[in-house]
Amino acid sequence: MVYVIAKLDKTARARLSWIQSFAASFGIVPKPIYGHVTLAAISGANAAVISACKDILKGQEAFTVDFQKVEVLPEKGEVVALAAREGALVALRDRIKTVAVVDEDWVPCTTLLRDGMTNLNWVRMAMSEMFQPFTATVERIEFVRRSAVVDSVELKGEDA
Repeated sequence: MVYVIAKLDKTARARLSWIQSFAASFGIVPKPIYGHVTLAAISGANAAVISACKDILKGQEAFTVDFQKVEVLPEKGEVVALAAREGALVALRDRIKTVAVVDEDWVPCTTLLRDGMTNLNWVRMAMSEMFQPFTATVERIEFVRRSAVVDSVELKGEDA
């Protein structure tokens, strides 16, 4: 399995880490935020599929993603920051689907916490109190296998 992820800018990662820090009031020390939104999970991806995805990304401008709220995904046991399912994020996912078979169960989000023992709704409420909707910039697309980046594409900045 290869995951195609949209890596967020440093400011967004810091903001998400700050929101995540409210889990400490429950005695939870979450894993550090990597700061990304998964675009697609590709089963059986090989070098040719990754290359085809990279071709799609040629000339791709950096784009923004709007984070709307903090939510619990009970089926995954996660607290996440939900991103709007719109704009360039959806367009890029649709382009990837033209060259690869991707997961159909897609929720654009950034995981803030995974914990099977804690009442995640309480944690979500604590995080939600301080959450304000914000916009993040996607600077890079990475191809990840088992938590290791196997390839990436830097997106063109506005002045490039």
